[in-house]
Parts: sequence; C-alpha cells; structure tokens
Amino acid sequence: MQKTILKTTDLAIGYQTNKATERIIQEKVNIQLKIGTLTALLGVNGIGKSTLLKALYSGNHILKGNVLLEEKSISKYSTQERAKYISIVLTEKIPYSNLSVKELLKIGRTPYTNWSIHLTSEDWFWIDKAITLTNIEDLISYKVSQLSDGQLQRILIARAIAQNTPVIILDEPTNHLDLNHKVSLFKLLKKLAEEEDKAILFSSHDMDLSLQLSDEIIVLKSNFNIQGTSDTLIKKGVFDYFFNDNNLFFDRDQRRFIVK
Repeated sequence: MQKTILKTTDLAIGYQTNKATERIIQEKVNIQLKIGTLTALLGVNGIGKSTLLKALYSGNHILKGNVLLEEKSISKYSTQERAKYISIVLTEKIPYSNLSVKELLKIGRTPYTNWSIHLTSEDWFWIDKAITLTNIEDLISYKVSQLSDGQLQRILIARAIAQNTPVIILDEPTNHLDLNHKVSLFKLLKKLAEEEDKAILFSSHDMDLSLQLSDEIIVLKSNFNIQGTSDTLIKKGVFDYFFNDNNLFFDRDQRRFIVK
C-alpha cells in the first residue's frame, strides 16, 4: 500500500476579511497525497486551487481543520523544516534571471546548506541527479533569462528534484506551453512520481491531459470537492457539468470535453 505523506482533515480555506468575518472558498476538504502518485488538482478559475496549494505547502489561508504532514500539523514545522519535505514550483517570474542554470539548481540545496557557499558531495549528488532526470545537460551554462518557457519549467522542476523532498507541489506548470511541451512535462512528472517515490500534486487547466496521465484527481467545484481516479470520477459524473457552459460537453467514452 502506498504511504500517505500529506493529508487534510475537514479543511476550510479562505481569507479573514476582518476580525469577525471569514470568506470561505472551500470547506470540508479531505484529501491525501501518496508516495509514488501523480495527482492533478482541477477546477475553474477562482474556485480556490492556488489557495488550497498554499494551505498545503505553507499553512496559510487555513480557517478550519488541518493540514497534516507525516501526521503532524503543517503549522508545527519551521520554514526550513517544511522545505525538507515539500518543494514548490510556481508560475511567477523568478528574481534570479542573471543566475546560470547551475547556480539556480544550487539554491535547491539551501534547506541543507543554510546559504553556505560550500556544497557537500551529497549536495552535488542531488544536483547531478536532477540534471540527469530532467535531461538539461545542454542548458547548464545558460542564464535563466535566456531560457524559453518550456526550458524554464524543466529547470524549476530540476531545482525541486535537487531539493530532494518527498512532496513536490506545482501551480499551473503547463501555463504558456505548447501541446508538445505539456505532454513532455506531464510524462516527466509521472516518471518522477513512480521511479523516484515522490508524491506530486499539480494544478492545471489541461483537463484532457490530466485525465489521461494522472493517477488521481482532486476536483474543486462550488461547495463541493472530491478525490479519486479518473475512472471513478468519470463514472460518478463529476465532469458532466464541470463548466457552466452549454457549448461544452464531456464525453465519458472518449474521456474528454467536446465543443457542441
């Protein structure tokens, strides 16, 4: 049985608008991330995907319930302790554009080096492994500012691998990528989950690819959330009325959305 490393218990996420008022975005969220599993987080814009991810990796935006990492509340971990369990790949522009790719990968070892300029043999082991797993040998001498969007996403994933955490969380990693690079990225994430024993969670608007390539799916809807395999969720009709748009139809047999 696959080990559950991170889970939520009756989690409510949102914002404290003032001392007496809360704006709940999602509630009664009970999900789990398992080692060796690639999990997709799906939902329309504004439904709370990014807010949920932040709650999982930082403990922010939790109004009720809990996020448990190795059965311990996420709030009980220091920032450095969390960084040894969870690595994050975000879509924001990074402020290290003048760094080389190798210098950026070194930053992935910061939780273990405390910004020391001296890297150990173990640090270099994980950096070299990240380079090999993501096939970025030809990009090592590049400046981050010279990379295409697809190359940058691969580099950021390599940095997460160099960080050597059991959990990797990615927020919209396929944004701005063409179909070829999206498929390549999804397959890389699936390989990392299976072969490197990672629990990987990513949010995405790429519904069809997520349904094809993910081991499990978490779906957020208005006042509703659910987790399961693609087959289970399709049979339950979770995607039948996913979009509030009469022009889109989910074909259960083809496992994809079709324009009417």
